[in-house]
Amino acid sequence: MISKQEFESYYTEYVDKIYNYVWYKIGNDDPIASDLTSDVFYKALKKLSTFDSSQSSFKTWIYTIAHNTITDYFRDKKEVVDLEEMENMLCYYDGIDQTIDQEMKLKQVYIQLNELPSTTKQIIILRVFENMSFQEISQILGLSQWACKMQFKRGVNHIQAILLQLVLIFLIF
Repeated sequence: MISKQEFESYYTEYVDKIYNYVWYKIGNDDPIASDLTSDVFYKALKKLSTFDSSQSSFKTWIYTIAHNTITDYFRDKKEVVDLEEMENMLCYYDGIDQTIDQEMKLKQVYIQLNELPSTTKQIIILRVFENMSFQEISQILGLSQWACKMQFKRGVNHIQAILLQLVLIFLIF
């Protein structure tokens, strides 16, 4: 079990990361992202006695709480993030909205990412944008590492195949 002082240290280390993760997932809404981030850490503080470092790292544990909090938020709100908002969110992370060509490519990636099954999309987001290991992702989503790796690979392959087709069509016409 970790002490409240250790929790403060973890809070300092993870608050911005959790905020960015929540902000990205809910659609670029600062007040709601702030509220949900507060909820995540409030829930973590309330359940601090249940944290077992032999079962998972603090990072995995806090991201699991964030994932569940976001799931609850969408379950209650029943809102869908629109594609344009997703593009704006991803541009924030990558800073790739500098050229029109890059924006067009990125838009196609987002379209394809949005068409993937929810779990596959979640795995890609956690792996690519949150730099998490497959072990951490599997613990957060409650899947095996193998299942996470396979879904990640299939999702990325699907996006690459569609983008290649689009490039070929563009070159032909």
